Amino acid sequence: MWSFKFLTIANNGSLVLLDQKQRIIWSSGSTRATENPVVQLLESGNLVLREKSDVNPESCMWQGFDAPYNPQRPDMKLGWNFSTGMEQYLTSWRTASDPSPGDFALKFDIVGLPQVVLQKGSEKKFHSRPWNGLRFGGLTDETPSV
Repeated sequence: MWSFKFLTIANNGSLVLLDQKQRIIWSSGSTRATENPVVQLLESGNLVLREKSDVNPESCMWQGFDAPYNPQRPDMKLGWNFSTGMEQYLTSWRTASDPSPGDFALKFDIVGLPQVVLQKGSEKKFHSRPWNGLRFGGLTDETPSV
């Protein structure tokens, strides 16, 4: 079981989680320095790190919904953001008590026809049929689209 001391903003602007001995056990890894960083929990459930004076949710320095080890929520997205080049995907936990990224990842593969892939490291363990813009190939009309 984990026992955390506190969540804080480091001098470099990263959101960090410290253990009881003040050791960093997790960091957002934010590289954009800011003068007045704040952490905000949005109504959507997204935890964001942003500049205090900038209330635009699109300009946050880090957001939990982009973290690949975060649980999937209905309003989160998987796939590629072609504007930013950011890939959003799910990863397994390292262990049952360690949420750092594990060996498995569920991603959209956009090389060729888009499909969902389950990878262990760089090895593909499973892939879906191609996405046609409405649903994955081979699915009937009764199957909900993704």
